Amino acid sequence: MILDVENSDLAVALLSDYFSPPDGRGSDFNGAYFSHLGREWSEPKYFNRITASDIVAVSLLDTEIPAAASIALLGVDTEPIEELLAQIPVDLDLWNADDEHIGGNSAAWKLWRHLRRYPGVGQTTASKLMARKRPRLIPIYDAVVGQELCLRDSGGHWQLMRELTQSGGNTPLWLHLTALGQRAGLNMDRITPLRVFDVATWYFGNPKLSKRVAWVAADHGASVPERPVRD
Repeated sequence: MILDVENSDLAVALLSDYFSPPDGRGSDFNGAYFSHLGREWSEPKYFNRITASDIVAVSLLDTEIPAAASIALLGVDTEPIEELLAQIPVDLDLWNADDEHIGGNSAAWKLWRHLRRYPGVGQTTASKLMARKRPRLIPIYDAVVGQELCLRDSGGHWQLMRELTQSGGNTPLWLHLTALGQRAGLNMDRITPLRVFDVATWYFGNPKLSKRVAWVAADHGASVPERPVRD
C-alpha cells in the first residue's frame, strides 16, 4: 500500500527520514548504513567473499549472526561460499532474473540452504546476509515485510518480489521504486530499488513506528493511508 502511486509523497518522506534527515544530524536508523558499512557493496574485490563488514552490516538491521556461524563464514566455509557466490550474478536485477537465477536449482538457492544450516541462522538472517552480497537480486525478508506481502514465511518470497517488481504496465514497480529513491535524494548506485522497497514497506508496516510515520507525514505535508485490517 505504501508503494501505491498515490502514496508516493509519504514514501519519499519516510525514505528521506530513514536515510538522510534534513537537519544533518545523521540517521536515527542504523540500517541506513547497511549497504556501505566499511566499504561499498559494489567493490569487486569482495563480490564473492563474506567479510566481517558484511556480518556487522547485518547486525545494523537488528539481526545477529551467531558467533559459531560467523566463525564458519570467515573460516572453514570460506571456499564453498565463494564458489556459490561466484555463480550468482552481481549485476542482475531481480525483475530480469529467470528461474535459473532464483529457482530451486540455482546457486542463490543453494547458498540460501547452505546458510540456513548454521544454528541460529533463520530466514531473516539469511536473507539479510544475501541481500548485502547481492542487493540487486535478493530482497530482504522479515516479519513486517512478510505481513505486508501476506506471506506466512519466506517461501516463494523471491518469486513474488520478481512478479511485483515487474508489475505496473508502462511504469513497472522497479521503475517507481527508482523514482522514489531519486526523489528522496538517495544514491541509487548504493541503495538499490529492492532496498527502497524494503525500507518503505518496513517503515510504514512496523506498528512500533506508527507515531513516527504520522509525525513524518505531517512534517512533509503528506497524508497517511488507512492500514488494512489483517486477520
